[in-house]
Formats: sequence, structure tokens, C-alpha cells
Amino acid sequence: MVDSRKAENLIPFSLRDLPEPGDIRNQPVMMTCEHHGKWKRQETMDGQVISPDCPQCIQDRRMATDLGRAAIPPRYQHRSLETYQVEGPGQKQALEVCQTYAGNIKRTLAEGQNMLLIGSVGTGKTHLACGVARRFLESGHTALYVRTAELISMVRETWRPDSKKTERRVMRELTDPDLLVIDEVGVQANTENEQQILFNVINGRNEQMRPVILISNLDAEGIKKVLGERSSDRIRECCRVVQFNWQSWRGKA
Repeated sequence: MVDSRKAENLIPFSLRDLPEPGDIRNQPVMMTCEHHGKWKRQETMDGQVISPDCPQCIQDRRMATDLGRAAIPPRYQHRSLETYQVEGPGQKQALEVCQTYAGNIKRTLAEGQNMLLIGSVGTGKTHLACGVARRFLESGHTALYVRTAELISMVRETWRPDSKKTERRVMRELTDPDLLVIDEVGVQANTENEQQILFNVINGRNEQMRPVILISNLDAEGIKKVLGERSSDRIRECCRVVQFNWQSWRGKA
């Protein structure tokens, strides 16, 4: 009878050196993605694929889902701070302010910093705001884009007897995201009721130190009239105002 210790020594080195099931190959397999070029695919020693798809494609799909949940309009889902075109000192300054705002999200959230993008039509305000929202999403935070008229309708819908949502729930949906972008401020009828709804949202976020980006074609004085004194006061507590006073880009090739 062969001693078990001796038998172990008789096993060929090549067999003892066989990998355990699931061991990863030292050398990844090079693959080519039609969209992003070459990428490395990891496989186990027994041929099982660990990463079957291009990592950048996976990331792009995840971002598309996040942008959809954030209600970013399809026109702006592929725009970012990096794709913003700078043609003059005004655009350069606006971009730099937004880059700083989105470049230190931890501080922006800690201080509850708001931002007001105001000025001419078609100057890239929504582009930059959505670019900032994208940065928040890329950093693992939450964001929501909403037009002023939609926001007001969301709240008013809860007043219907057959509404499936309560006003408390809608307010929570508007105050919970780390960043809220409110576009087209000033196109509403500007009634006391609308001002109250906007105040409830802005004040609710202000109390939670959650930033708001407001976008409007009005000037600072016009914004004050539309929002009312109380909302304007909440926004001004910690706010950076960016003026967009150059010619519209719309219609340019």
C-alpha cells in the first residue's frame, strides 16, 4: 500500500498546477467594440466569460437609464459640459461657473448652493444645466429636470378627487433629488397660487440643503416678480447668478 504522503508527491506537477474552477486568466482577451474600439474581456481558465460586453457600452446604457429617470429631455441627453461650445468671454465664464459648481459636488451639497441661469433665448442655459445634472448622475447622485408649468401641474393634479398621488408625495418627489433643475421660470401665469407652489418646493429644498438650478429668459428683477419675495429670498441665501446676454445659437449650422 502506497503512503498517501508519497502518493501526493507522485502526482505530476502539471496536474497539481491546474487552476481551480473560476480562476481568472492572467491575460485578458482583446475585443473590439464598433462604438468604442478595443477593450479587454476577462475570462476564467475554463472559458467562462466574466465581462461579456464592452464596459463603456454598459456605462452608456446605465447613464441613459439615469438620464431618463431624471427626466432630462431627449434633446439634451447627449449634451454635457464638455460639448458646450465657447465662442466668447460670456460663454467661457458661464461654462467655468458651471464646471466649478459641478466639480465639487460635495461642497455644493454641503452648502446647498443654488444657481440662477438667466438671459436671452437660445444661449445654452438648458444645455449647461443639464450638463451639471449629468455630472451629478455620473457621481452617483440623483437629479431631476422639470419645467415650471409641469411642476405646477404635478402639484395641482393631486387636488383632483381621483388623483393617485397625494400632494405630500409629489412634494417629496420634488424635494428628494440631490439636484432639481427648474426650467422656463417666468412662462407661467404668475398667480399667487403658482407663487405659493414654487415657494413650497424651493423652501422645502432649502430646508434640506438641496440645491436648485433655475433657468429663465427674464432678468434678475423679472425673476423676483415671478417668484415672489419669499422664494427669491430663499434662492438668494446661497446662489450664483450667471448672465447669458449674447446672441442666440439656435438656427446656426
